Amino acid sequence: MSTLSSSAHCRSYCSSSSTYSNSSSVYGHHQRLAISSIRPKRFVPKEASLQFKRNSYSNVVRMQDGAVAATVTAVENETPLKKLKDGLLSVTSPEELKDAADFDINKDKSTVTITVVGASGDLAKKKIFPALFALYYEDCLPEHFTIFGYARSKMTDAELRNMVSRTLTCRIDKRENCGEKMDQFLKRCFYHSGQYDSPDNFAELDMKLREHEGGRVSNRLFYLSIPPNIFIDAVRCASLSSSSTNGWTRVIVEKPFGRDSESSAALTKALKQYLEEDQIFRIDHYLGKELVENLSVLRFSNLIFEPLWSRQYIRNVQLIFSEDFGTEGRGGYFDNYGIIRDIMQNHLLQILALFAMETPVSLDAEDIRNEKVKVLRSMRPIQLENVVIGQYKSHTKGGVTYPAYTDDKTVPNDSLTPTFAAAALFIDNARWDGVPFLLKAGKALHNKRAEIRVQFRHVPGNLYNRNIGTDLDRATNELVIRVQPDEAIYLKINNKVPGLGMRLDRSNLNLHYAARYSKEIPDAYERLLLDAIEGERRLFIRSDELDAAWALFTPVLKELEEKKVIPEYYPYGSRGPVGSHYLAAKYNVRWGDLGVDRCFFFHENMEGKVVLITGAASGIGEQMAYEYAKKGACLVIVDKRGDKLQNVVERAGELGSPGVLPVCADVSKVDDCKRFVDEAINHFGRLDHLVNNAGIISACLIEDITDVTEAAPMMDINFWGSVYSTHFAIPHLKKTKGKIVVISSASAILHPPRLGFYIASKSALKSFYETLRVELAPQIKITIATPGFIDTDMTRGKKYLEMKAIIKQNPELIRKQVVHIFPLMSSKSCAKSIVDSVRRGERYVTEPKWYRVFFMLQTLCPEFIEWYYHTFYFTKRRTSHHSHSESQMIASIPFPSSQTKAD
Repeated sequence: MSTLSSSAHCRSYCSSSSTYSNSSSVYGHHQRLAISSIRPKRFVPKEASLQFKRNSYSNVVRMQDGAVAATVTAVENETPLKKLKDGLLSVTSPEELKDAADFDINKDKSTVTITVVGASGDLAKKKIFPALFALYYEDCLPEHFTIFGYARSKMTDAELRNMVSRTLTCRIDKRENCGEKMDQFLKRCFYHSGQYDSPDNFAELDMKLREHEGGRVSNRLFYLSIPPNIFIDAVRCASLSSSSTNGWTRVIVEKPFGRDSESSAALTKALKQYLEEDQIFRIDHYLGKELVENLSVLRFSNLIFEPLWSRQYIRNVQLIFSEDFGTEGRGGYFDNYGIIRDIMQNHLLQILALFAMETPVSLDAEDIRNEKVKVLRSMRPIQLENVVIGQYKSHTKGGVTYPAYTDDKTVPNDSLTPTFAAAALFIDNARWDGVPFLLKAGKALHNKRAEIRVQFRHVPGNLYNRNIGTDLDRATNELVIRVQPDEAIYLKINNKVPGLGMRLDRSNLNLHYAARYSKEIPDAYERLLLDAIEGERRLFIRSDELDAAWALFTPVLKELEEKKVIPEYYPYGSRGPVGSHYLAAKYNVRWGDLGVDRCFFFHENMEGKVVLITGAASGIGEQMAYEYAKKGACLVIVDKRGDKLQNVVERAGELGSPGVLPVCADVSKVDDCKRFVDEAINHFGRLDHLVNNAGIISACLIEDITDVTEAAPMMDINFWGSVYSTHFAIPHLKKTKGKIVVISSASAILHPPRLGFYIASKSALKSFYETLRVELAPQIKITIATPGFIDTDMTRGKKYLEMKAIIKQNPELIRKQVVHIFPLMSSKSCAKSIVDSVRRGERYVTEPKWYRVFFMLQTLCPEFIEWYYHTFYFTKRRTSHHSHSESQMIASIPFPSSQTKAD
């Protein structure tokens, strides 16, 4: 039997009225190909929609005798196809198959338009537009696509593009130039200003959409990034004025989906006046997380887990969500909902349903969601006695005072809204009867994490009880699925410590994603947006799922509000209310997130630590700032190009840095180096990591240089700039037992031609810090990075193009002389590898790792390396006047005072 498969690089895109899936189901000895299908409904009021449904239907053509399957839209009384009683079509002849194929819309003649309603909001800027660009960068969007922003704010297309451009970053390891990709993407972005309740404004939008669609089949996706109180107005106006007439129309709806059962049902009813259920995509971005999606793979594709996945072997399951920051900036919004509605009723409950569901009939979206609904309907309504709520209060730590929840000016002083909640839930079915599922969610706690912890039962008749004693950790195996911040799956087991005697220890069988896979994990919004475009509903919430979820929480929410239960107060940055521990103890459970997981013992926790990075406006320095920001570090970013630092400040803040201090300075000046170290200490009070990254590069033969003193700035910046910074930072780093990170170069080991002065500066840097490592140990640790050629502005020649007009005739000139045949690595991937190595305390890091082969050859067989250079660099060195003049041109370029290194 033939099957339809998706692209190896990216899932196949459904640009016509049909969506293809390669999932299959087996029943006894017979196999059926299940192909999901999407109706090309017009996005219209229900009265007209009913008429539309009477005229068309969408069905699946079942394969028989090896015939190729297809999904078609058939118009009644106009095709030879006949409906079967189960809603499928059976093709029994080649003629019927041809008739079916005639109804398939040619992908090349269709277009997708994505309209972000609420385009000026934070969610659109921080998540939606970056996710769309990431999909475009990975070639996952169709050939013909357009993105429109729609909001009340007055804005031009150029202003929208400028706003969006500040949030975009590039995917790692791609062939195309990042800047070019951004430019191409931004050219597809447009803006229309209008009111959310104005049919006329949406009609104007429709005219613009039609203009860009150019007569092709029109598929339209509306992302409602707006508050729920204006959902219905926007849907109504779009249905009247800007829905597709010949393709599909889909709508992504953001949470919250109401406040309780009644408001959720009213919202669903209102939406269904204009939409069918299969047009509504209720998004819960946690379902798009990599580790959440991997949950079903872990269960159903590994024999060792599924037999243990029941009450016979599992003692309890914990779903934990904690944030180390409060509601700063959004207290007014949060106060209307609270932590139960904001996190527990949706994110955690959806993960619980995926975890506990029975094996679905297939991987089809409806089969999976059917099983999730069964789990939710099998759960007992939550009792108040099984719930603990809390609210964080002000706390002073390390000389810093953190505010209480009610200190927020947008929050009432007498607010009882919980910022923390813990609850015990039970599933009354044969698989999970009696197993407590403990949910915990809170803000302003001691760390940031989201994870599932599965604690197994004790070994019956354990022979090693005498060795284990009362240590519950060693008596219990535990499976941990960590969703954030460091994605990982690990299993805690007991083992014997090597040596004489019988001493047991805990070990972890660990899959740490960052260490195992070099590929960057896509953002959840990327996966969910792609699914919505393709019509894949597996990770979206169906209306009956929503009803079942609210049925669990609505009674206890009403009881909390009616009785005005006072939350238990806990200090900002603590482990939460004491009551949550009593709740766990009630079911003989200890929260698993309270100890130290040795799986991550060797990864330094960067939360609240201060990192100073030189050359941080672009390239490796910029990307290292983002990596540290993701880990919760405070940043001091230094660069001579002060105008570019502001973009880094904004992006680092969005990624999670609690504080970013930009400093405009020239590292080649000793006074500037003292100044930015002093500013870092004055602002943050400490310094934990110093990253010496700033540097410049040139490429020329020494005999082509007319004035050899022009090379002096390279030594001043690449070498002396790092020495100056380190000299002033050492006293502060000793106090915190900090680290120094030095960005040297693979060139300092391999010595490629034309880079003599650059190599001299980087070799001096490497040798100096090798000596310093001995002098400063053990108070300060040093990591020396030797990256290869990295795709940055300098290796692309952009910095030079701005300085010398003659080189504009040949944009590849700089790259040819500096990089030559070596492939370029992404600065983002390189930065991530360096930061991970620094956190592990490694002495050296080289990226890409295959450069180590050349290092070995340089040591064992230097003649081979020299032959390599002469063969590939100098074959036409003197026979080509063009090559000679190119080198002279580069040698004549003045050195910039400070910019991010090129390699």
